[in-house]
Amino acid sequence: MTLRIHFHTDSATFAGCEQMLTVLLPAFSESEGVEVSLSYRRSDAYEQGLTERIGEICTFYPVSLPEVADLEARIRARLSGRAMKPIRGLVIGLMHILPIRQVFQLYDLAPLRKVFSRVQPDIVHINNGGFPGAGSANAAALASHLAGVRSTVYVVNNIAYGHASPLRWAGFPIDRLVARWTGRFVTGSGVAAERLCAVLRLKHSRVEVIPNAIAPREPDESKGETRRRLGIGAEETLIACVARLEKRKGHRVLVEAAAIARPVRGANPVTILVEGDGPERESIEAAIARFRGEVTVRMISPERNIWNLLQASDAIVLPSLDREDFPNVVLEAMSMSKAVIASRVGGVPEQVIDGTTGIIVPPGNVLALAKAIEKLTSEKALLRELGRNGRLHYERQFAPEAAIRRYMNLYRSLIAVSGELAASSGFKES
Repeated sequence: MTLRIHFHTDSATFAGCEQMLTVLLPAFSESEGVEVSLSYRRSDAYEQGLTERIGEICTFYPVSLPEVADLEARIRARLSGRAMKPIRGLVIGLMHILPIRQVFQLYDLAPLRKVFSRVQPDIVHINNGGFPGAGSANAAALASHLAGVRSTVYVVNNIAYGHASPLRWAGFPIDRLVARWTGRFVTGSGVAAERLCAVLRLKHSRVEVIPNAIAPREPDESKGETRRRLGIGAEETLIACVARLEKRKGHRVLVEAAAIARPVRGANPVTILVEGDGPERESIEAAIARFRGEVTVRMISPERNIWNLLQASDAIVLPSLDREDFPNVVLEAMSMSKAVIASRVGGVPEQVIDGTTGIIVPPGNVLALAKAIEKLTSEKALLRELGRNGRLHYERQFAPEAAIRRYMNLYRSLIAVSGELAASSGFKES
């Protein structure tokens, strides 16, 4: 007997929440008694990342699906310029209030149902960036049910948005169907699980908490090469902030904290590099230009291979203000034996052990973040100890093997897999 697992994902690029696919797809595709396949919204950028990160290890089903974001981009281009700003804002606002997104989701039902009917999987595993998240994720949950799939696993990789805002009212009917027709939801943290239960009115038994895992990649530069390329001296203490440049990520708080941080006299020079891209780039650049202090803060372009920057750094900082679930960069940092400074938001305290693998600070607290920077940059022994402890914590809790085992146990429980299949799959009960 073969367990057929079909993954569906909808992402513009192969990054972020796609990290779990790099863990699960190779493991299950190589397991005896398990057959996997993947459908995704067709795009050149995604297919390039998929080829580079995973390769052709299973059957892929690229599906041409319209996306509201593409329509919004065309409207912005058509109504460009300062004079058109009020009209542009009105049109885009109406797009979010009217059920346009839901019309797109209903359109997605037919092609996705066709794929699921062709594959005839036992499980459809939907990998979504959040809730409601990607447009075709909800459509996939409905199409899975309509195609007669035995069970659906819906992974929500962020904090769910409720229906209090008028922008979410139109989505309520489809959300209710998704809640009813999905076998089990999965979140990376307990905080995200509680929020999802509240938003979708779910019993707690309907949501499984399975911490994300990441498959570390190799740097393709030496530590020295990366530091020289970035203009960082061999003796400098380097802290990297790797996050999309959005307000919720707290970059402005980091800049203000760096401006007042005062490492002890005689400590090595300290540089904070802000890596990433996003809508807040100009605002963050302006903040950096205004503030001056003993700590240097610089912005760099998105890294081609983020593992080069992680290897070259002494610590990672994530000053998020809100809406974090289980950020991958924290796991990546711990897998590279790097200390972590992070805000007490979302599932971050479920990742970082305060005082053991890193330092947790209140979100938005400039002084606390400055003190954490001072502490780590002034105490090299502590920096190394936290990094070592972080690596051990990663190996025990967040290595790929743990997530693979938990997901396989979940699949078994949902479809009541026989003892014969459990034995043939090569996975043991935890």
